[in-house]
Parts: sequence; C-alpha cells; structure tokens
Amino acid sequence: PVVTPTVIPPQPPKPLPVPAASLSSASSILYSTIDRFSFDAGGYNEKFVTLYVPLPGVGDIPKDQVTCNFDKAAFDLIVNNLNGQSYRLKKDDLEHDIVPNQSKIIIKADKVVIKL
Repeated sequence: PVVTPTVIPPQPPKPLPVPAASLSSASSILYSTIDRFSFDAGGYNEKFVTLYVPLPGVGDIPKDQVTCNFDKAAFDLIVNNLNGQSYRLKKDDLEHDIVPNQSKIIIKADKVVIKL
C-alpha cells in the first residue's frame, strides 16, 4: 500500500502564561511576545545602545503599567493592559554587559525607547 504523508501546517506561537509579580501566586497574565524592535548601537564610544519598540498607543496608558527590569546581562520589558493585551520583550545573555542602574526606558506616544 502507498502511504501518503500528512502535512500539518505550522501553528503561530501561543502566549505563555507568566506569573505577574504584583498579583497573587494563583493569578497569571498571558503576555504576547514583542518580536519587532529597532536597534541603534550609537557611535564610537557612545554611552548607550538604544532599542525602539513600536507599541501604538503606549503613551496613553498609565506609566506604571510599563516596566523594565535590568540585569547586567539581560532586560525584561513588560507592558500591561495596552488595549486589553499585555506584552513582553525579554532578552537575556546580551552580547555585552550593561549597567542596570544607568539603563532606563522612555515612554513615547507610540513606542518605548530602551537605553542600555
């Protein structure tokens, strides 16, 4: 008998449940992964590298709903409840160490700027 292979089309990635630190351990938030951003390494001897994360309407939500935790080799940007959706951009094992206490985010009308 001839066996024909069954082709299963790839499925889009599903958001992973990530516990929210500010909520009880029984609660969790589903984050959509932020997969688009621009990177600017700056010029020679530039103090910061800059990431531009497009998020239409982010400037209209309360500033405390946008957080970014910095570690010497990682950062974790979380945007809660932007048009009913929560977003996350987490990068670890960065190519170069950063200075966490000098790193920052700047919230614009339609994007978040991350300075590392």
